[in-house]
Amino acid sequence: MALGAAAASAHAAAPGANLDLPAQSLSITLNQVARTGAAELIFDRAVTDGRRAPRLSGRFTTQQALAAALAGSGLTYRRTIDGAFVVSQAGPGPSAEQLAVDPGDGAVSELLVLGRRNLNTGIRRSRDDIQPYDVADSETLARSGAETLEDFMRARMPANAQAAANIQAPSANLASTRSQIDLLGLGGNQTLVLVDGRRLPSLPDGQGVLARFVQPDLNGLPLAAIDRVEVLTATAGAIYGPGATGGVVNVILKRDYNDQSVGLSQGLSARGDAPQTRFGGHLGVSSADGRSSLSLTLGLSRAEGLRFGDRDYVERGRTLRLGQGVQSVLDIPVGSDVNVYGFGAPLVLDAARGGQALGSTKTHFSAQGFTTAEVLANAGTLDLGLSGDAFGRRQSLLTDTQTASFILSGRHQFGAVEAFFDYLHVDDQGRAIAPAGEAMIGPIAGSSDNNPFEQTVVVVFPLGWEGPVLNRTLTRRGTAGLIARLSAGWMASADYSLSLSTLRLEDDRRQPNIYAGIVAALDMPLLYGTPAISPFWSGADFLKAYGSYRQPGGYLIKQQDRLQDFNLRASGPLLRLPGGPLTMTVLAEARTERAPLGARLGYSYLPDAFAHTLTPGLEQTNGSLYAEWRAPLVSAQAKGPWRGLEAQLSVRTDRYRLRVPQYLDEAIAELGVGVLKASDTVIATTLGFRSFLRPDLMLRASYADGFLPPTAEQINYRVINWSGRYFWAQDPKRGGADLGVDGNFDLIAGGSERLKAEKARTLAAGLVFTPQATPGLRLSIDYLRTDKSREVTTYASNDPGYFVAREALYPDRITRLPLTDADRALGYTGGVITKVDASALNVGRSVIESVDVSLDYRHELGGDAALRIYLRYTWQPSYRRRDDPAGAWYETAGYRDGPLAHRGNLGVEWTKGDLTLELNGQYYGRSKVARSGFAHLDSADLIAKQQSDTLPAQVYTDAMVNYVFGADGRTRLQLAVRDLLDARAPIDANSELGYSTYGDPRGRRFELTLARRF
Repeated sequence: MALGAAAASAHAAAPGANLDLPAQSLSITLNQVARTGAAELIFDRAVTDGRRAPRLSGRFTTQQALAAALAGSGLTYRRTIDGAFVVSQAGPGPSAEQLAVDPGDGAVSELLVLGRRNLNTGIRRSRDDIQPYDVADSETLARSGAETLEDFMRARMPANAQAAANIQAPSANLASTRSQIDLLGLGGNQTLVLVDGRRLPSLPDGQGVLARFVQPDLNGLPLAAIDRVEVLTATAGAIYGPGATGGVVNVILKRDYNDQSVGLSQGLSARGDAPQTRFGGHLGVSSADGRSSLSLTLGLSRAEGLRFGDRDYVERGRTLRLGQGVQSVLDIPVGSDVNVYGFGAPLVLDAARGGQALGSTKTHFSAQGFTTAEVLANAGTLDLGLSGDAFGRRQSLLTDTQTASFILSGRHQFGAVEAFFDYLHVDDQGRAIAPAGEAMIGPIAGSSDNNPFEQTVVVVFPLGWEGPVLNRTLTRRGTAGLIARLSAGWMASADYSLSLSTLRLEDDRRQPNIYAGIVAALDMPLLYGTPAISPFWSGADFLKAYGSYRQPGGYLIKQQDRLQDFNLRASGPLLRLPGGPLTMTVLAEARTERAPLGARLGYSYLPDAFAHTLTPGLEQTNGSLYAEWRAPLVSAQAKGPWRGLEAQLSVRTDRYRLRVPQYLDEAIAELGVGVLKASDTVIATTLGFRSFLRPDLMLRASYADGFLPPTAEQINYRVINWSGRYFWAQDPKRGGADLGVDGNFDLIAGGSERLKAEKARTLAAGLVFTPQATPGLRLSIDYLRTDKSREVTTYASNDPGYFVAREALYPDRITRLPLTDADRALGYTGGVITKVDASALNVGRSVIESVDVSLDYRHELGGDAALRIYLRYTWQPSYRRRDDPAGAWYETAGYRDGPLAHRGNLGVEWTKGDLTLELNGQYYGRSKVARSGFAHLDSADLIAKQQSDTLPAQVYTDAMVNYVFGADGRTRLQLAVRDLLDARAPIDANSELGYSTYGDPRGRRFELTLARRF
């Protein structure tokens, strides 16, 4: 929701502001200049409080006002590459090269930089950093036309390999609206998401009987509240801790204490549907001396989704998928008519109905009821049209969404100590219409009196049953802390955060009980008082009888996750090096995350059986020590290839512990047969450098590693006592006899408490080119190689034969009785097996290679006109995976179950005065229809259904018009046209949705935004 941010941008573009400030304390004047100019001004009160500023009266830009206020004070200012103004003691000016590549804050937590007004606990990162960060600022977010942060990341950050948003599969995702960010295709659980450098509580996912920690939701954050987004597509465990094996996304929120703004956006598709509304407001106030500040940001949004019947994707997908015939019974669609499919020979009507042969295994008849004439006339076809209910036209194609958020922040300075608090509240809700009941009836035997055919058939009936699914996630985080100024330029802070995320999932679909399908298949009631059922009756009679088996209600799931996080950090300079100060940040952190008992209340598959089921909780604790150093070893004014040489070193140790209750029965999932534990101590490092081979060419390189602890599901296991002969495994030490022939044995299946954290290493190298001959041009090319080892694999899980055959490799996995004399007499070399541990292993490996290209060129056209061209492109030539250390490598890049090999984003922006026009194109490379070999599944059926082995490349174009008007330049009007050319997403026959989810089924859509800063 890019409203407040754009208003600030509009003001920044204004020629100046009127000031009438008396002669007063320099600190007060600087605060008022920053407030009027909406600028970030960094200064040390210990330096400014004792100085006076002259009277300022007239019209000033921020730079002019600072120059006038600082005149004669012995102080000066400079502007950093991130746009902040820094006031410092006057001295020799920086060189051109220093201004071109500002060292920033060094290894100093941004929270501890004097005068910074946000609460980011991390070090401020930039595109020219030692590691290859990509950074999107508030103006980029504002002008993108994106609806949510996930929308922006999918369209503008090509390193995000996410193929589909949750809202694009409403039924499958139970109306979830939470965001998913997947850097390089490693999975959302390996992309660490932070807000202001701090972790949010993970979200319960509402699926499965074990609580799971899944990626926090960012979709409820209004874009106008975001200052910038820092993205690193490299392993980052030494900086950010466990879980950042695929990279990190740090969202830094604005804490503007000198601004008031409001904005409204209205949107609609070109077809007149999918309306959306977003509203945002901000209020920031500060005391006259700047010692006390308060900031409040609000955001509200509502967007209607789509139904299957609003677009033709589902029907076109069905037509393509079934164009070569039915590959599986599961392919038979729910149409407006009743579809019938026979097994084996072509369908033949029974003698009572004429005995005619249909010459095909498929036909259909009206939902009003079976007639011989219809099934004969429709022989050889299925009804592929959408039914008028939630099995067809009324089913949600895009989830309806609604969000509400507010951010309250305050600061107060007590001498050398500053206290702060921050509260974040994000409410994200989704609603979807989903089908209820089982539309497929059967198989119904040919001998059944109610089956009009001689063959066994299945029948797919448009039931007309539906129900709303409501999914609500609520994330709340409260933080309070102190910042203290120490000696020798050091700063320290202590803060405590308490966060809570909750999930409430209401599924109001009333499903039939388990007996309905059995009764229909057997053509007889199983219980007294229940009717027989036949889909070949009249439609009204069938639905009435079938409806008598329908449950009285749906179900409700309630889960939560609680996170407590305590941090102590200090930052400052250690000594002076030739290129500047050696700076350091140190951190001690204690974090506990708990998912307490959840509940599932609702009806099971038994008749009228209401169940209150507990979902076991879990606990994860983490203790961390972290240090990072930035060392500018060589001056930027030096000669030779090592000019401006700067080194970075980070070291972090984490001690994690995971505790989960062992559960034995998925249907019961009661708490507590025992408690399973997994723990380890891991140490991660990051080492990198950058230097200038020449003044306009920077070389950077880095090494980083990190870890991913096992999940609750990965350590949970079962012990199965196998009684009798196990025909699928033989013991080579006992003459090849089947397991179990000499007695029972225990089989350990599933996860394992012995699993260690997965490890990842990233090597990165790149060049940043800012040619002096072409001012305004920046080009960077970075190569990254991430090697993951010790991946948790289950390819041999539950397979005792694998471990018995490889006992030499896994001796601790096999337990035997002692070898007896009788065994030796028979030539056996091993005793009777009493236990086989066939649980998960730490033996998988993945290697990911990628190349990131970033280009930005701004050319002044004369007067007040300028042209800007920008490019973001990610080439992922390889993502190789192996689950068996002795097995083959499988390439997944470009396959259905892997990331795209090519994704890019190209834009051009023209500005003249207060008017800006922008075109942006998103490119998604072609992909294979088949799954990779790593999936260990046959893909011939996928290719047959698609009638092609590839999905074509896709290009979508957006256009934005931004105009700033009003005498004060504080009002902004923006028109965004997404998918300007109304490009249709390719048909994906293997998707229930019918289209490639890299596209948006809404097609061309418009959004008008009006924003005002006061």
